[in-house]
Amino acid sequence: MELLRPVYFDQFVCTAHLCQDNCCIGWEIDLDPATANRYQTQTGAFGELLRQSIDWQADPPHFHQNSAGRCAMLNEKNLCRIICHEGPQALCQICQRHPRFFSWQDGVVWAGLGLCCEEAARLLLESELPDRFVRTPAPEKMFSETAECSAQLTGALERLLQTLLSIASFSGLSISARSLLAIEFAQKAQLCLEQDIASLDRLCQTWSQPDLCLKAAQTFSKPDRFTEQHIFGGLNALFSVWSSTEPLHAGWPKQLARLGRLLTEKDLPERLAAGCPADEAQHLFSYLLFRHLPGLVQDGDLLGRVQFAAVSLFVLRLMAACDLPAKQDRSARIRKYKLWSQEVEYAPGLVDATLDLFCTEPWCEPAFWQTLLTF
Repeated sequence: MELLRPVYFDQFVCTAHLCQDNCCIGWEIDLDPATANRYQTQTGAFGELLRQSIDWQADPPHFHQNSAGRCAMLNEKNLCRIICHEGPQALCQICQRHPRFFSWQDGVVWAGLGLCCEEAARLLLESELPDRFVRTPAPEKMFSETAECSAQLTGALERLLQTLLSIASFSGLSISARSLLAIEFAQKAQLCLEQDIASLDRLCQTWSQPDLCLKAAQTFSKPDRFTEQHIFGGLNALFSVWSSTEPLHAGWPKQLARLGRLLTEKDLPERLAAGCPADEAQHLFSYLLFRHLPGLVQDGDLLGRVQFAAVSLFVLRLMAACDLPAKQDRSARIRKYKLWSQEVEYAPGLVDATLDLFCTEPWCEPAFWQTLLTF
């Protein structure tokens, strides 16, 4: 088995007490069975402290939190007592991995760093090669984890990712045009997956040619059939889905309302361009594609996942533009990107609910996407 990961993946080191948004605050930390058994038998005074800090009646067991949402193992200096006393190898599985994410495919483990973490986001946005990956033998402890998936789709996954990343990197086009091209490619590739998967390689080769994509982008124009009301209605439905779970941050619903109001600004295109630099938008798009594409091997929904990446990028650009013309640096934008990731990517069921939304009006209309992304 091999491990496929971005070139910056191995550079990640938790900033611990220096982090502006500690992941040991506000998150319920569940214990995996092996760690729970180990903590049950931990000896000495620290073992007793561990057991008192865990809700053993919950399924699965998890660490207690105080009224401020702080993990019972977080000390007054915002350092983990387990790491201080036993070392990082004593952490439960989720604490050892976070903010890393993994997707087990046929013979390959896809690994990345989640946008929910400010240090992970910094590494992503400062990387000179956000769409380059390293492949090495996977650690043996990863061999036991597998996922049910189609062998054919698994084989196509990397080829699809390479083509989409190639489209995302066409610097001669605006990021909106690249998003639309990615969706157009995904529509054609979806048909290949459903009707003639043998033709997928030829399609990917064709769409990896910059000349073809540049020519296709010249045909983009805003369709007449969709009005501002359609856009507002579609985005309000999206924001309704994204606010349907209990927020981690009390200000999340207000943030979504602000984004809706921003769409009415006449200088929106200029604000989008000024809020999120082009290279930063490309980095985010590459991340979103790599993060969410692997799910297609379970349900075959390539188009929905590319659409999710495209609309998420659009929303992240809106968030970056919210406070203009006030000056903001990359750190301020990272805090916004992190907020979106925590509230959407890490909220149970919201990604799947968004994919379901794309099957309804007006989202199921290709022309709606063209109107939205050239809005």
